[in-house]
Amino acid sequence: MSKKVSFKYQSRLTLSLLAVAMFAVHSASAQSLNFSQALSPLLERAPRTQAADADLRAAGARVDEVARRAWAPQFELNASTGYQRFEKPNAELHEVGNAKTHTLRLTQLISDFGRSSKSIRENEMVKAQAEMGLEAMKQGVLLDALQAYLSVQRAQKVLGFAQLSETNIVEQARIEDAMVVAGRGYVVYRDWE
Repeated sequence: MSKKVSFKYQSRLTLSLLAVAMFAVHSASAQSLNFSQALSPLLERAPRTQAADADLRAAGARVDEVARRAWAPQFELNASTGYQRFEKPNAELHEVGNAKTHTLRLTQLISDFGRSSKSIRENEMVKAQAEMGLEAMKQGVLLDALQAYLSVQRAQKVLGFAQLSETNIVEQARIEDAMVVAGRGYVVYRDWE
């Protein structure tokens, strides 16, 4: 089941890339842009590159968050209020009152013997990996777009050759008909008329 869905998704993606590549190439020829300028909107809008870019932004945010948590002072303020009642066994007196608590805490990490620095470095490496993943996705999208573009170019050339062949056949048939009318040719049965 997953292979069918994957194939279906791949087919839709390929058709989408083909359409975008054709539009980009057509726009490029109309505006005399180079191929990379024509494909830059494709790179920005492709779902794979958008996902890789989101991964990169998330990795960057994790680096910032880890660094902030590791080296910035932590401030914590807690307050609660409520109503409480104490019942003591074997006593007729019950205490009733308002319960209020306030807590203010400020902590600053002085040293954790390299643990925070190691965590920051690890997250920076994850960010670098996400950057490479984004670049790989961009190259994959460009490859797909180029393959789609070349497929369209090949199909256009095949269509051009087919149209030229059709024109030649029609011209040859016209010449043969003229020769038959002039008495210098042979009658040929054609069922396409």
